[in-house]
Amino acid sequence: FRLRPKHHFIDHYPQLIRCYGPLVELWTMRFEAKHSFFKQVIRHTKSFRNVLMSLASKHQMMMAYISQGNALKPAVCVTKISSLPLDILDTGIQQSFKAVYPTQTSLNVTNVAIFHGTKYAAGMVLPYGSTGGIPDFVMISQIVIVDGSVSFIVKMLNSWYDEHFRAFMLDHSGKMTLVQQSELGDTYPLTAYFVEGKLMVTLKRHIICQC
Repeated sequence: FRLRPKHHFIDHYPQLIRCYGPLVELWTMRFEAKHSFFKQVIRHTKSFRNVLMSLASKHQMMMAYISQGNALKPAVCVTKISSLPLDILDTGIQQSFKAVYPTQTSLNVTNVAIFHGTKYAAGMVLPYGSTGGIPDFVMISQIVIVDGSVSFIVKMLNSWYDEHFRAFMLDHSGKMTLVQQSELGDTYPLTAYFVEGKLMVTLKRHIICQC
């Protein structure tokens, strides 16, 4: 077989995982997405006399176009939404909802929503509060849209840190509540996964250790 450089890099993955934890935390996809724009500019313009000036001017024109109000997407984007009366919800959720929106008698719910470019979906995990310095987590059950703002009907989770997996083990507490997007410790949603039948989640941050 003809081996490529990436086959050699795979040999180093076990050591890198031991040093830095899950390699998804070191991904460069945002850089690649930005870099793709510059590659398209060079491919389309076919100008190589002053590459840096061409790229800079095209990028500035793109940013100027995006900064116009009519070019931006709305703050909240949903494809399917349902309206529900408030009195059919759990009593605790009703009280939480009335504390924030005292005049509302119904609410609009959806399973998937994009808020300011961040996609939220039922089943995703969100950091919410902390106990003894360890972050707490909630799982999205429904997404609530009221007057252009986003809230979540969530299942509260018990969590503890597992040093072996460098991840948080999660367990349903049986309690539900309403959480506003502005109350979250981190607005970036996490995707839970199962390892040996246990529900787990990994925070999107670098883990530094001696290696």
